[in-house]
Amino acid sequence: MVALQQMCILLAVMIIGYITYRVGYLTEFVNEKISNIVVNVANPALILSSVTNLSETKTKDLTETVIAAVVTYGILLLLSFVLPLLLRVSKSEYPVYQLMTLFNNVGFMGLPILQSLYGNAALLIAAVFLFFYNVLIYTFGVHILTKGAKPCKNNLKTVLKGLLNPGTVSCMAVLAIVFTHFQIPAMGCSIITMLGNLTAPLSMMCIGASFGGFRMKTLLGNGRLLSLSLLKLLPVPILGVLLLRFLGFTPLVVNVSMIVLATPIGSMTTMMAQQYHADSQLTAKGVALSTLLSMITIPLLTAILG
Repeated sequence: MVALQQMCILLAVMIIGYITYRVGYLTEFVNEKISNIVVNVANPALILSSVTNLSETKTKDLTETVIAAVVTYGILLLLSFVLPLLLRVSKSEYPVYQLMTLFNNVGFMGLPILQSLYGNAALLIAAVFLFFYNVLIYTFGVHILTKGAKPCKNNLKTVLKGLLNPGTVSCMAVLAIVFTHFQIPAMGCSIITMLGNLTAPLSMMCIGASFGGFRMKTLLGNGRLLSLSLLKLLPVPILGVLLLRFLGFTPLVVNVSMIVLATPIGSMTTMMAQQYHADSQLTAKGVALSTLLSMITIPLLTAILG
């Protein structure tokens, strides 16, 4: 019931974002700028807020989280090769479907949901997952999009620049704080918390506004995209949770992994597709469709498995 209530709150803010886009308060330009604030300021602050009131964290707990993150992304990595083959996508679309299978909306949508459902303890665990996410998208993600293309001198520079983004830096800062037991000053904690609290309302409004540019018929008309979204949002999280429970991980780690697996296709897939001249329209539709469906599937999963 709590999960459903929290998801309804986030959905309401998303609907407000959609309405503000339709009446002209939010434009694509403004939405892009707000998204940049979320990604580069609010999200990193939200990650850092997980250690503003930190009780002693054992190295064993972090080791378990790292192993869980490796297992979770190992599942997604394997599926990124299997699902496109099962869906019989064309050779030209195969890398794009790999990208959409592997990279979920962990930061933009996952963090607000995790904080709403499980509090700051879940954000600390999510920081480890986000670190793996960022490393993967700027290494394997770049590789699958540039495979077969002419070698580019700037590729390594682009990868390194991509890895040194505010999200990755904040994840590394969290791990450093945990290991060194550094205490952030009270004023710093207040600033970080205030900025982090912007994440949920701004990100949900941006997601809602992004629906303004799509027609429902267009989104539901692509059978392969619909199949991929449904497979990612229901069977994959269920199998992931069952595996992690079988391996003996703690309930909170399992729940964080479930949300990571249950979040829709990440908006970063569209940005990466644009940068490397892949089909960004396809990824944009995938993001919109899977996000819409996830508003039903995430409460369902948390009610059954959470």
